[in-house]
Order: sequence, then C-alpha cells, then structure tokens
Amino acid sequence: MRILSALILLIFTTSCYGQDVLSEFSNAEKVDSNYYLTTTVITDNGTAYPDTLTKKTYLGDSLTAASKLLSEVQEYNIYLHRIYNKLFEVMGNSELVKLNQAYMDITGQNIYVGLSEKLAYRFEGRYRIFDGNTNYFANAELNVNGVLRLVSESDPTVNYLMRPTSENSFIITNHPNGLVNMYEYKGVFNDQRKLYLSEKRAARDNSLRIVFVKAKEQ
Repeated sequence: MRILSALILLIFTTSCYGQDVLSEFSNAEKVDSNYYLTTTVITDNGTAYPDTLTKKTYLGDSLTAASKLLSEVQEYNIYLHRIYNKLFEVMGNSELVKLNQAYMDITGQNIYVGLSEKLAYRFEGRYRIFDGNTNYFANAELNVNGVLRLVSESDPTVNYLMRPTSENSFIITNHPNGLVNMYEYKGVFNDQRKLYLSEKRAARDNSLRIVFVKAKEQ
C-alpha cells in the first residue's frame, strides 16, 4: 500500500513540525502521458489562515495508474472490513438497543437524553468547524430546554444540535447529510484543543471536522 504509506508519512512528518493536520484531499494530475497523485494537506498554524502543503506521488501511465488505484482501494477496504468485523464482535447495535430499552423501562427516557443531561456541560465552549469548503467559529451552549446547540458566530442560522454520547464523543443530529457520529481523535493537540472526526473518516471522508478550541468561561 505504497500510496497510503506515503500519505501517512506526509501527515506524520507535518505533525512533527508542530502543525496539526486539519484535512487532506487528493486528485489525479496528468503530466504529459503520466499521472501523479496530488495530495494537499491543510495544517493549523494557530491563525485563521491554515497552511497548505502539496505532495505528488507518481502513479504511471493511465493503465498503470488505474490498476494501482484499484488495488489500493481494494486493499484498503479489506483492511476496513477487518476493523469493522472486530468492532461488531465487541459491541453491535443490538447491544445498544438492549441498554436503551432497559434505561427507558427504569426512567421513561431515551438513554441519549440521560447522557446529554449528564455530559453536555463538558462540551460547552468555542469550536472551529470545517465542513466541506466552509471554515468558521461556533459556540456550544445549553439552551433553556437543556438542548446543546452549536451556533456559528457569524451566522446564527447555521447551527448544529449536539447529543453527547460519552466524554469523548457526540452526535450531530441535524447535519444536511443526516445523523453524524463524532469521535475525539487523540494525540493531535498538546493543549486544551480537541479534534473530533466523524465515523466516515475511516472511508476517508473529510467533509466534517470539529475542533474544540476552549471551554466556556464560567
């Protein structure tokens, strides 16, 4: 998996220089009769204008490049299949359904309502949202109904409903692409910031990334 290895090495190298990778995307670029995988990595330099680094990986002519990409995708999906199988062995959705039903029998509430009431205060604060081509700051606060809402600082009509599911995860319930599970990606920042990625990250979907910037001032 040479192409993937090159991308991983690029990210690792960039991080070593003290910059945090916020997103990456790739495309095939033709030069004469050959193709290159052009990878662009956007890193946080501590300002409102992230740095951009581009790297090219040689793929070969059209037939060689297409064959190589097919092989890479096949190998990567086999790798994902192994991961998902292991996750399903540990805990499937049926287990969550059982726990939720038991909680409802006891309290009369959905278990996620209970989790939100218990954990929402941990997620109040300022965030930076990377969603597709947009990049903006937002604040998460509990409203009078106990709902945690992530509201854009520049346009209050742009907002997400956050439903905490653990100390390190939450669900966006009203994203245009549907419900999105967000998980903390540890080891990125060495301060109070936290990076949250969606479960779709495993499929290299970089459309939504949320950075916790700082906690709400008490």
